[in-house]
Amino acid sequence: MSSKKEPSYEELKKLFLEFIDKYGEEGLEKILSNLDNPEKLSYMDEMLNYHTSPVCRDPYIHTYFNQIRNKIFKKDYADFLRYVYGIRLRRIAVDTLPKELGSYAAIIRIFTNLAKSWPFTKITSQEFESVYLLLEKLYFIQSGHKLGVDDLLNIYFSGLDELIVFFLDDFDTVDDKDIPQPPKDYFKSLKHVKYCDKSIQKMEQDLRYLIITALRYYRPNSSGWESDVLKTLTYCSAVSDGRKIIVRDDIVRAFNTYFKLLNANITKYKARQEVINSTDYDSLRAKWKYYTLKFTHIITPY
Repeated sequence: MSSKKEPSYEELKKLFLEFIDKYGEEGLEKILSNLDNPEKLSYMDEMLNYHTSPVCRDPYIHTYFNQIRNKIFKKDYADFLRYVYGIRLRRIAVDTLPKELGSYAAIIRIFTNLAKSWPFTKITSQEFESVYLLLEKLYFIQSGHKLGVDDLLNIYFSGLDELIVFFLDDFDTVDDKDIPQPPKDYFKSLKHVKYCDKSIQKMEQDLRYLIITALRYYRPNSSGWESDVLKTLTYCSAVSDGRKIIVRDDIVRAFNTYFKLLNANITKYKARQEVINSTDYDSLRAKWKYYTLKFTHIITPY
């Protein structure tokens, strides 16, 4: 559906009018009215030039991209890895959702994924982790300095991830005390979310394509990694509303959440010490996670 050739204005205009005629613009007014000016949506060119794998993920299969980590992270950033097991939302997601097969350890992952309802699931733990990648990018750009341990603790333990997943575009209106304990049933439901019909799925695809085309026209170097974030937000919108079926409102809410995050100052969200301390980092599982993750970060070029 996409092309490496830069779109013309006529192509973009045609896509825009076709989308409005077919789906309307209810709930998407701000996004659609600013497609000709990415700055108004707070879409930044800097988002395109940095890492493509979050710190909490095994970077082994992302060697090329992680060669630029020295531009993003302080040298002691790996000290944060001992806390990764304590990221409660991510821990449940990784334990519940299947992993992408890829080429690395694919056969092993097939067997581990079978216990997580694969291949009937529609979302992976890596896609869910894209939310953390977005937060790392935004924090780096907004802070104006390389990310160290304290920055990563703020990103991963402030509760912002939970606010986004459970409350989406209301993430900035909810108090910390109202953040629920992440339930495992939430992710069990997330595995089995599907579109209510093909027309809703087509709307999501057409909206994504329209936005990407507009960004490519006004920002020729724009990339498409955001698709994992938007998919995750769409699925979370349905489950947070008590459904396993994606409807139009979920797509609208996901896209609005994404662009609202681009406008938000996420550096104001600080790590909650009680959440950090709630995990036993001396447990066997915590140590195993830390040492295996640290090993893959060490052998990946920095």
